[in-house]
Amino acid sequence: MINKKQLLESYRSHPDSSARMLGLFPEMMKAVGRLVLFLSESPLRRSIPLVLWSEFWLERNQYAENHTRYKRGRIVYADLGAFNIGSETSYRHPCLILCEGRNWAFVAPMTSKKYGDPVTLHYDLPLHYPFDTPSTLQLDAVKVIDKRRVLGYFFSKSQHDGYLTQEELDRLEPIIIDKKDLDAVDELIARYFAPGLYRDLQKNRLELEQLALENETLHREIARLREAESLV
Repeated sequence: MINKKQLLESYRSHPDSSARMLGLFPEMMKAVGRLVLFLSESPLRRSIPLVLWSEFWLERNQYAENHTRYKRGRIVYADLGAFNIGSETSYRHPCLILCEGRNWAFVAPMTSKKYGDPVTLHYDLPLHYPFDTPSTLQLDAVKVIDKRRVLGYFFSKSQHDGYLTQEELDRLEPIIIDKKDLDAVDELIARYFAPGLYRDLQKNRLELEQLALENETLHREIARLREAESLV
């Protein structure tokens, strides 16, 4: 087993030094050896995505920061990584942009495998969207990602499997989720991840509805009084 304490102490005290400079490379190779053993003996459905993700990570880390603006409600294709535990969402997925900043995006992964699941935080999208299959948003797997993970806008699985020409891709428009669905997604996220804020929003909504009713009653009363005054 690797000496985790030694590695963490070195990471905290010399974050910009290399393993070779600090003599830590032999210690790191212990972990690499276990990884090699895992890759050689694991099913390909586990090992190949891990290798592809490592290549993707090494390549993307050389890129400059991605400052592309991805508007809220658009569907992008992103690599969420292969280093997952259990049922965590990973690998390449279409994702809904919920919010974005200079070099980051807050996304909800989308999948067809969970469509129709009786899970409250799985939001089934209506069938009028141009996806290959019925799809659901996994709001229990929302996360912030670096924009370097974003591979581009998501149009269809065919596009990302390389079946479309560049000319065909250039004619495609980004898929945009309707405001009605975005509002429903926001409400689910607020209800389960910010319950206090959600209760305040619900309270304010009821107060606004009550004020609107009172305002309508006052307008009717004013109209009645004006009508009565005109008859005098």
